[in-house]
Amino acid sequence: MASSSFPNKLKSKLGKIARSPQGLFFMVLVCFLEPIFLPIIPEFFVSPILIARRHEPVKIMLCALLGTLFGALLTYGLGYCLGKALISWLASFSWLERFCIEDLYYSGLGYLDKYGTFLPFVISLTPLPLKMVTWTCGVARFNVVVYTVGIISGRLIRYSAIFLLPSNKGSQARESALEVPSLLPSSSPKGI
Repeated sequence: MASSSFPNKLKSKLGKIARSPQGLFFMVLVCFLEPIFLPIIPEFFVSPILIARRHEPVKIMLCALLGTLFGALLTYGLGYCLGKALISWLASFSWLERFCIEDLYYSGLGYLDKYGTFLPFVISLTPLPLKMVTWTCGVARFNVVVYTVGIISGRLIRYSAIFLLPSNKGSQARESALEVPSLLPSSSPKGI
C-alpha cells in the first residue's frame, strides 16, 4: 500500500524516465519551457537524471543549462518585441483586473531598478520562478549580455550543486535516491 502514495509513484516514474533514452530530451524540454511559462522547477527532472547518469554530469549539466538559456533568451525576445502590447492587451480584460497586470509590470521594473545587474543571477540561482525575470527583462529591454551572463552563472551554480552535494556520501547515496523505499513497516516484522 505504501508504494501507491503519490511521492513514491512520482519518484518511481522520474527514476524510469531518468534511465530511459528519452530522459535527456524531457529534461531539456522542461528546462527550456520553465523560463517561458512552466510552473515547475527543473530540478525535478535534472536531479534524477544526474543521479541515474552520474558518469556524464558535464553533458547533463550542459544540456540543462542550454535548455534553460534558450528558453530564457526566447522569453526575453518575446518580452522585448511583444511585452508592452501584451501587457496592455491583458490589462484590457475586466476579469484580469484582480491580478493588476500593470502593477505587476511596474513592480518588476522596480526590482530591476533596485537590484540591477544582479537580478538575473539571483533569480536564476534561487528557486524563485525564472519567468518573473525573463519576461520583465525583455519588456524593460535590459542589457542582454548582462542578462545572459546572469542566467548562465546562476543556473550553472545551481545545477552543479545538485550533483556535488550528494557526492560526499558516494555512489550509495545516489543509487538509493532512485529506489522507492517502503515507508510503512512490513506485515511480518523481522525478529519477532
